[in-house]
This record gives sequence, structure tokens and C-alpha cells, in this order.
Amino acid sequence: MKRKLLTKRLLSLFAIVVLMLMMAVVTGCGSGDDGSTSPATPVNPDKPGTSYTLSLSTSSLNFEYDGGQQTVTVTTNASGYSAQSNQTWCRTSQSGTTLTVTVDANTTTEQRTATITVKTTEGNKQQAVTVTQAKLPEKYCTTNMPDVWVFTRYASFTEFVLQTNIDEFSITSSESWCTAKVLETTIANQKTLVVTVEEYDARDALGAYSLDPPRTATVRIKSDGVIDRTLTVVQNTHVEIKTPELPYVGYNRVLYLSADGESKDVVILANCYSWSATSDADWLTLTPKDNGTLTVTSTPRTDNTARTAVVTVFDEADPQQNYCRFIVADKDAVLNESDYNYGGGTGWD
Repeated sequence: MKRKLLTKRLLSLFAIVVLMLMMAVVTGCGSGDDGSTSPATPVNPDKPGTSYTLSLSTSSLNFEYDGGQQTVTVTTNASGYSAQSNQTWCRTSQSGTTLTVTVDANTTTEQRTATITVKTTEGNKQQAVTVTQAKLPEKYCTTNMPDVWVFTRYASFTEFVLQTNIDEFSITSSESWCTAKVLETTIANQKTLVVTVEEYDARDALGAYSLDPPRTATVRIKSDGVIDRTLTVVQNTHVEIKTPELPYVGYNRVLYLSADGESKDVVILANCYSWSATSDADWLTLTPKDNGTLTVTSTPRTDNTARTAVVTVFDEADPQQNYCRFIVADKDAVLNESDYNYGGGTGWD
């Protein structure tokens, strides 16, 4: 009798163990843990099956002590991304997939680092860019001087900032009409480079304005082992800008384009260093083709209203004084000269 009771108890205990094992198996299946790893990024609930990705063109940037800008290309299938720097001397800006990193000059004697964290707007993906900047050297000199500077025909000067802790410079100019010198300032470790030009009053033998091309000089500032920079100085004389191949309608030159949309080249004669063009109409596109050609392109007209526009071609160094204008019109447009006379034709070719 005792043996039967023991046997029943053993069978009951065995049944309980089996039941517990079965429950454990069921519970394990319900959790979805089949031995595979879960995705690193969650799927978009609005787009089932979409996993987010993020990649950067580089994970590190190196800058010299004087700072500057570099770019990182950000690739992601998220709707956007953000970037945050952990240092105020290192800043970021975004334009599409291009992340621009701007670093201030390092005025300390220690190398420094910053970390930029890039995050997707969805999906929790993030990557870091390490920014390293060199320390301030024992002797240094930086300047905001560009490669080219353009003057009008008048006697004038311009100033550029030198951030430096040295005093001795070699400064030369290739032309006597252009001079340069370094002046002290009241700001510590800052000097001023002053470039001066004489008036460029080109005239012919009879005293009339001579439409000569710009003249150039080369200014060089040098200190061995610290700085060796050159500035191309350009100076215009009396500037004239023309569109000689366009026909006159009254006082004004006119370019006729098809109402169906058309593209034509306009010859630009100008003795200034560089020119640009603008239009007062959004149906025109202006594209400088080379130094003497402007391509004017119109979109098709959307209704029966004839169109006219004014194009201004101007000297980039002195746009308010040196320019010419011409009219662009549909071939069936009726021109009213008084609407485009601009004060008796002033500024018109």
C-alpha cells in the first residue's frame, strides 16, 4: 500500500515537472527570442519595414591653429538630422546633406578637441565627429586679406587685419602707384595692413577718357617661417559697359525673345575687372557665359499678356556708378519708351 502511494506521488511530481517545462517553452516562444539579434534601429511605424541608417563621410577633422571651415557629408534615409558641438569655438551649420564645421582661431598654447554629435530626427541613430585643432605656435600671423582686391579709379585705401605676435615684416609692391605698410593698433596681438592706390585717370592725348583695361599690382607680405602672402591689387579706370549688338528702340537697347521661351547670347563690352547682371523679372535667367557674353533665357509665357523686363549689367567694384541697361521683351510686346527711360537715358547703353 505504501509502495502504491509512493508511486502515485512520484507520478504527480513528474507531471508537475513536465508541465513546468512546457510552460517555459511556451513563454520562451512568446517573447520572440529565437536566438537572433534585434535590429539596431527601430522601424518607422508609419512605414513598416523601414530601418533608419546614418553614415558620415569622415569621423574626424583636423584644423590648423588659425581655424577655418571644413565639410562633412551626411547620408541618412531619415527625414533629417541635427548636429551639436560640445564646444563654443566649434560651430556647425547644415545645407542638405552638407554639414559645415566652422572653427575659431586657437589663441591658446594647447591643442584642443571638440565632439560633434550627429543624430537622425527619427530612429535614434547617431554618430560623432572628433574635431582636433592645433595649438598657437610660438610665432604666428594670420590675416583676413583675400587673394584679389579691386579698387575704383579714385585714390583710396583699404585695411586688412593681421593677428600676430611678430613685429618684423617685409612688404613689397610691384608698382609705384600702389603702396602697403603695417600699422600698430591698440588691440593686443593685432596690427593693420594698409594698401593704398593713387587715382587711375586714364585719358588720351586730347584729354578725353581713355577706356583702358584695369591695371594690376602685386603686394607681398612676408616674415620668414611665419607668413608669405601675396595680394593682387586691381584698379579700374573710367569704366564703360555696353551691349553694342542689340538694336535701339528709341533710346534703349532691346533684346527680343520668343513668347514660347528662348535663350540668346548678348555681347557685353566692358573694361572693368568683373561685371554681373540682374533682372527685375522672375521669368528671366541670366548666365554669364564668359567675360564678354551674357546668356539670357526666358520661360514660356503662360497667358496672352506681353512681357517686358529690364536687365542691368554692372561693374562689381562700383555698381551704383558703372552700369548699362537693356530691355528684354516678347516679340509681340509694345514698348513704351517713357516707361524705361530712367531719367533721359542715364545708365542706358
